[in-house]
Amino acid sequence: DVAGDLDHEAVSAQLGRLAEACLRECAVRVARDLLARYGRPSCELSILVLGSCGAREMRYGSDLELVFLYEHEGATSAGVEHQEWFGRFAQRLLSALGALLEEGRLYTVDTRLRPSGSQGTLVTSYRAFEEYHREQAAQWERVALLRGRVACVIDGDQLSSISIFAQQLQRTAYERPVPTGLLHDELLRMRGLIERERAGKHLHLRFSAGGLTDFDFMAAWAQLRHGAEDPGLRTTNPLRAIRRLVEQSEMDARMLDHYHFLARACLRLRLLRYYADDRLFGNDEQPLARSLGMERLPLLAELESRMTDVRQEFTRQLG
Repeated sequence: DVAGDLDHEAVSAQLGRLAEACLRECAVRVARDLLARYGRPSCELSILVLGSCGAREMRYGSDLELVFLYEHEGATSAGVEHQEWFGRFAQRLLSALGALLEEGRLYTVDTRLRPSGSQGTLVTSYRAFEEYHREQAAQWERVALLRGRVACVIDGDQLSSISIFAQQLQRTAYERPVPTGLLHDELLRMRGLIERERAGKHLHLRFSAGGLTDFDFMAAWAQLRHGAEDPGLRTTNPLRAIRRLVEQSEMDARMLDHYHFLARACLRLRLLRYYADDRLFGNDEQPLARSLGMERLPLLAELESRMTDVRQEFTRQLG
């Protein structure tokens, strides 16, 4: 990436594979420690990744958004309830991933996207998860679920490549009726809140008007309305959903080029400053322009032009 030999999709793909490899290795080690003391569960545990990892859009400094789900109630071979066993597993895994070692920590982990947020239990059964999303979940939780996928399945101390839960997740995300008016209003409310509270006074390549978050919301709006009948929209990756909309002439084709430019600029900005922040400060402008093969003023003009186009498309899509 430093040499300019990878596009942003390749960089994000490698960062995502690295994150999932670390997650799986930590999970196996934690499970082995628990088996010896608390027995073997009689069902599987699925670990969902959401957010940037679930969307396969990892960036430098991205955290991991995880949800822990187990197959059914019961007890281990040592008589420990599944919820307790998997709860201990989740807590130890979070500690392992976030432990501050001499070389730093692997990942900051966010578990607030679980049912009932930070007030809910750390682990949830498949049935309870489905019931929650059918009966209680807010519209924004439905949107977040679009980026959810099973990254790791633990069966005892073994990794499994097949999750019983994967198909249920697809049904929960796409096959329930969508109250279009309510969804529309909620998406606009959420986008406005992000723009006001997280973009700040400086240009934010993700959260400001016309930033990458506009693409996320345009993709979600199409996916929740049409994903039930269009398999091409059933993807955790917003860029793939945007490509599908362009293919169907539902979106201006220029949006793909805008997306690539903004995503590349975000990665370069994080690489240049060694910390995770997509705001463009004054002292970042010249280094970012140079790294993209541009001059400072043309870069700023390019960002303004592209982000204006993106916001106009966002307004056309969502009104």
